[in-house]
Amino acid sequence: MSPPKVLVIGTGEYVSGLVHGSESTSDKGAGIVALTLFDLRERGLVSDIILTGSNGTKFPLIRAHFDHLITQRYGLDSSFHSFPDDDQRAPQAWRSAIKELSPGDSVLIFTPDDLHFELAHTAAQAHRHCARAHCPRSRANRARRYCWCRSRGMAAPAAARVACGC
Repeated sequence: MSPPKVLVIGTGEYVSGLVHGSESTSDKGAGIVALTLFDLRERGLVSDIILTGSNGTKFPLIRAHFDHLITQRYGLDSSFHSFPDDDQRAPQAWRSAIKELSPGDSVLIFTPDDLHFELAHTAAQAHRHCARAHCPRSRANRARRYCWCRSRGMAAPAAARVACGC
């Protein structure tokens, strides 16, 4: 069995180590998620690494940042595939990226909380393993999940069944 591909949705500080186009001043400057994935690939535990965000114009900077802080420093291959292309902005690029995966591949979600449910649900519907940076905790998030499921004619998870006003 070949190692899984890993799609990372989101390109912020935890993933890339960049904040508003500059290296983070926190302990995440090299991008915790990407650095870990590059190491796992080196060990043969993952194959392709795919990053997706809404703004492809950030990817050349991310590649240069990874080359400087990861490849040159640790000797790890910091290459990755990206969605959308480097000259495009496409908030829904993650949908195309998920289609590049096969059942059994993985999706890691590092986006704002209000996007987690739709992203995770779509990945699960496509039979992809999925992990989120953290679970939505608020009653409002549970209500949004309930409304989202209900609006699509699906059964809502038991934890999401709260009064939502829709």
